[in-house]
Amino acid sequence: MLSLLAMATGAAWTQQPSARPTEDGAAAAKPAQPEADKDGVYFPGVGVPAPIVIERVAAVYPADASADAIEGECILSMIIGADGTPANIQVVHTNGVAFDNAAIDAVKQSKFAPGTVNGTPVPVHIFVRTRFFSDRRIAYPRILNRYVANADSSHSARVKVYTVGPGVTAPELLPVKMPAFSADKCKKKVDGKVVLSAIVDAAGLPWNLLFVRQSSPELDQLAHQVVAADRFNPGTHDGAPVAIWQSVEVDLQACVRQEENEKGEKADWLRLRSEPVQKFAALPQPQEEVILVSDDSSRSDSNSIGSRIHRVGDGVWPPVVKNEVVAEYSEEARRAKYQGVCIVSLFVDLQGLPQNVRVIRPLGMGLDEKAVEAVRKYRFKPAMINGVPVPVAINVEVIFRLDK
Repeated sequence: MLSLLAMATGAAWTQQPSARPTEDGAAAAKPAQPEADKDGVYFPGVGVPAPIVIERVAAVYPADASADAIEGECILSMIIGADGTPANIQVVHTNGVAFDNAAIDAVKQSKFAPGTVNGTPVPVHIFVRTRFFSDRRIAYPRILNRYVANADSSHSARVKVYTVGPGVTAPELLPVKMPAFSADKCKKKVDGKVVLSAIVDAAGLPWNLLFVRQSSPELDQLAHQVVAADRFNPGTHDGAPVAIWQSVEVDLQACVRQEENEKGEKADWLRLRSEPVQKFAALPQPQEEVILVSDDSSRSDSNSIGSRIHRVGDGVWPPVVKNEVVAEYSEEARRAKYQGVCIVSLFVDLQGLPQNVRVIRPLGMGLDEKAVEAVRKYRFKPAMINGVPVPVAINVEVIFRLDK
């Protein structure tokens, strides 16, 4: 499976539009200007978009870690300076010294676009989370929107959501200086368009990303990464920033390149050949209030319902298959007239994409690989708790039966 590298498409904040007169002629109040602390450091929020990771370096699972598989997360506190350099890095949630050091090394090697106030780069305090998995997959540092130690956030607040129309303006995508694109050493060009829906909140951050029209598994994930990294001048209702529901079509031109990973092993990477083109459109009015959720907790509290992998039952409605792909037979199994059922485990994420697809009851003769290949192409309507999308773990039976 291809590794993905998405380029961030959000950037410097521009000043909010002037307040618009209300029906009685009085101007709506303008948002207060953000203020720095005594050290001149700002905190993310309205008027202060958080720094963005523009070149992400993976944290390496410690080679000297216990033979037992270890899962967990490390959360770091830091200040991203006006030049994009991380400083004052401190561990606020440990996963053990070896893992903490791996997370710190990854952050120090990553490159950031700084936060801004009125378009001017400023130092901004952030929290960065790195999750380590038992299967030792690549772990990337991700910026948290907020972090509250030992918070009980099992009940998230509902947010009123608008759609663009009379009195409601659309969010404005903010540009960012992106790394140079290159098609050098391109093994294969991969182009396509993916459509998602998203809610852009009053701080200009995208939430509740769901697929409307998919392409290939690799491009779908790449499009999701692009939109998740977007930053906006938020939409408004009567001059005040509000959450807006809209669709975005992402036109991607990518390239499969063979590069070395952090272990020096050659692997295929999907990289952008050019800047993604995003087209936004209004959507019909959604339900009046929603709970904002983000995949893998990169912008959620670590205890929120959108950040944990659930099991079906006890109020968790199962995901629904929207696109089922028939697994192909391997030539070896076809010649042997071999039949059976292969069972794979996976979790369906908030966007309905299958993740961490693994065989738990193998068949052999090349059919296990065919089963995994097919299930990775499945698309789901995500699982729900009280109308809120949640990631859920499921098993899928892939039946191999020869026609008589």
